[in-house]
Amino acid sequence: MKTILLPTDFKKHSETAMQFAIKIAQQTGAEIIITHAYLIPSMDIPLPTYMTSNILEEQQAAVENELGYYKETISKYFYTNGDPIQSKSLAEQDLPASEIVHLIKDKNIELVVMGLEDENHLFKFLTSTAVQVLNNIHCPLLLVHEQSKVTDFKNICFALENIHEDLPKIGQLLPLAKVFNADVSLYHIDKSPEGIDDLTNLWEQRRHHDFLLHEIKQQYNYPNISFRYNLSDEIFDTMDGIVQQSHPDVLALVHKKRNWVQLVFHKSVIRHMIKNANTPLFIIH
Repeated sequence: MKTILLPTDFKKHSETAMQFAIKIAQQTGAEIIITHAYLIPSMDIPLPTYMTSNILEEQQAAVENELGYYKETISKYFYTNGDPIQSKSLAEQDLPASEIVHLIKDKNIELVVMGLEDENHLFKFLTSTAVQVLNNIHCPLLLVHEQSKVTDFKNICFALENIHEDLPKIGQLLPLAKVFNADVSLYHIDKSPEGIDDLTNLWEQRRHHDFLLHEIKQQYNYPNISFRYNLSDEIFDTMDGIVQQSHPDVLALVHKKRNWVQLVFHKSVIRHMIKNANTPLFIIH
């Protein structure tokens, strides 16, 4: 991993995200690119050009000062070889989500680390920068809460909605798992079987999944992966139980592209975990 993007709004959750970016950079040798996008505040009355220019200059200076704090903080940490962690900062006049998506393409970003702001209102949540970024990028995204515990990723849970579609995407997770030598537990929730035929099909599927997992281990030369099966008709309650019992350092989930109506009405596991757990979420695309 060579580049980590750290978008910030200079709030507490962004500082927590910075600590996670530092933790990962230390182990991977990655450079951290810190970015902040801003817009000129709208005015009810037209202003002379020189006043608008002054407002922009003042805002740029304030942003650069805040970004300087992040760079100074990061420079106090070191890679495993003893060199100080490298970082650069970028401030742009743009919508935050648009700038983040642009930088991911322009700078060949391999991981985005973002802080999450608690949003209790559904519309505010669906229009938040984090969700807009989530729906418009293709690289992994690590989402953290202000209260998320910064630690080595030794215990990773990967929740699979559709094993055949989701398991091959483990290739986006394993580089992170390898640098921390983490145990990766794959969780899949099946509906409770209603009869002998359902039970027979379930066992046949599991045999096939075990074979697929064996192939994955060999392909990536990483043996620390295991399956955990659950039978339940209550997906959210089961996911909550997994997090409470396993205490993962990070929970990996595969993002499913949905339209606006589906975003509003679909019972998304990602949305549920964002709202109900402080566990860092590693979103795979």
